[in-house]
Amino acid sequence: MSFVARPGNSPKWADDLPDSWTADWVKWSVAFASAKPTDENTEELPYISNEDIASWTGKLLKEAPEPADKEGRVFRRDDVLFNKLRPYLAKVYQADFDGVSSGELLNLRASERVLPRFLFHVLASQAFIDTINAETFGTKMPRADWETVGHQPLPLPDIDTQRRIAGYLDHKTARIDALIEKKRALLDRLAEKRQALITRAVTRGLNAAVPLKDSSIGWLGNHHLQAQSKIVELDAITAEPLMQFERREVPPAVPTTEFGKGLVMKKNSKLAPKHHEPPRVCRRVVCSATKRPY
Repeated sequence: MSFVARPGNSPKWADDLPDSWTADWVKWSVAFASAKPTDENTEELPYISNEDIASWTGKLLKEAPEPADKEGRVFRRDDVLFNKLRPYLAKVYQADFDGVSSGELLNLRASERVLPRFLFHVLASQAFIDTINAETFGTKMPRADWETVGHQPLPLPDIDTQRRIAGYLDHKTARIDALIEKKRALLDRLAEKRQALITRAVTRGLNAAVPLKDSSIGWLGNHHLQAQSKIVELDAITAEPLMQFERREVPPAVPTTEFGKGLVMKKNSKLAPKHHEPPRVCRRVVCSATKRPY
């Protein structure tokens, strides 16, 4: 439940604060900036929505935000934007410019009691996100509101401690983000190496010392085939290699057994075939409708 509903208690994550810290409701130290943009704002200020904010990292996904929307809210530099739609996505952003945000973002403006960067780290913490997510309303599109967010405890050490905590977290998270990027780059290179290894094995074999020849196959590009290998044409239906022989047309199948001939002679019989199916063409080879390709 929200902090306002239980004024004598607080969520578990805020139970064990240092003795020198205080804790108040978010709404007592943070203002909800709900001003609508004017026509001048929509022409001059950039616009960001909750879709433009990355989960957990607090980074913008767009380098050049779109023009402002009249239905949004005006935010100022250092305001902290909190996504109220599906808050479990943890989309929190500390603005480094003036602009207009979508209605799905709560624009929170810190007072002199709390540093904007410290406020950002509190709102983006796993414990705070879990608490807000537990109080959302709606099933398909769960939402929170300012009443829910505003009535949560906000730890308040002194300003100098807030500054040191924010600086420490910025430094550590930046190093972690850099390691993540290096790991992603390594995974990309390993994926490329995997594909190159497969291509080399299927086009050159396992012996790198054998002589090579041009493949003359478009999708192989500049790759080569082994000199002792040969290109084999496959049957379009069975995918089996076609035999090398003189190509010729194959006439329709004729029954060879007495039983089969008898069925053909009985023209009035329902079992008698009314006509012979035309031969099928399997790439270069003409094959019977009833027999395997020659």
